[in-house]
Amino acid sequence: MPTANDTNTATPIPTHTATPLPTYTSTSTSTFTPTSTPFPTVTPTLSPNSPFGLAYFEVLCDDKSDGLLKIYVNGINGEGESGISIMVSWTGGQNRVFTGLKSPLEPGYADFQMEPGQIYQIEILGMPNAIAKNVNKLSGNECPDLAQDILPSWQVVFQRGATP
Repeated sequence: MPTANDTNTATPIPTHTATPLPTYTSTSTSTFTPTSTPFPTVTPTLSPNSPFGLAYFEVLCDDKSDGLLKIYVNGINGEGESGISIMVSWTGGQNRVFTGLKSPLEPGYADFQMEPGQIYQIEILGMPNAIAKNVNKLSGNECPDLAQDILPSWQVVFQRGATP
């Protein structure tokens, strides 16, 4: 008859075995992209002898100057230049004015009294880019607050180095 024997049987303990992860290798693919080399830009250097150009002109709704054409001629740094010859032309006439003749005002200033209905061209003589055309050409609603018997004034500014 069989006898019961105590037999020690060990129960195996599970162990963790790491599964290796797949290894990734990066492959770089180079693509040639042509680039353009920028050319150096040439910036014009302004000098005290740079030619004059028209900087701007505008209507002035000023009831104190009544049709006065105010002309300013400035150097490259904005300082007024005296002795500049300016031709003011209109249909049937012209008049030459010079900057610097109005002593209390700045040296680059000249003025001219405009007539109602006349359209003017203002130019610095010998400077092809220093011309203001259609000065005093009004559509009628530029100065709505100005009395009917008062003409709008205009300001024309020329400056060395200004381009049209």
